[in-house]
Amino acid sequence: MDSIRRLSNTKIKEKASYIEPKKLKKSISQYTNSVDYLKKAYVIQCEEFNAHESWGIKKPITEMILSYDDYIYVIWYEGSIDVYEGDYISCWFTPFANVSYDNVSNTVTKATAGVAYAIKATK
Repeated sequence: MDSIRRLSNTKIKEKASYIEPKKLKKSISQYTNSVDYLKKAYVIQCEEFNAHESWGIKKPITEMILSYDDYIYVIWYEGSIDVYEGDYISCWFTPFANVSYDNVSNTVTKATAGVAYAIKATK
């Protein structure tokens, strides 16, 4: 992932390709050095918070829960962005884990977690 972070946004976008969610769910470790691309993902939830000082990150962290092609993604982005719940975004990110969380309807949601390099609001 660190080698990807050193690339420019243009190079990251060139390296990106859509990775089928079923492949991520089966074996995410094969894709942790890849850049996934979601076009027009729906922002279910968007929150911004300050990282703990021990993380060494000075910028705020934006956490988003996205819906794309009937799959859920939890994406973190280093920085503040002009994106809100209900927006659609394009997102370039590296997946790193499959996670699950309890939601308000007392069911468990499974999601793919990733770190975003570039986010663009879309219409």
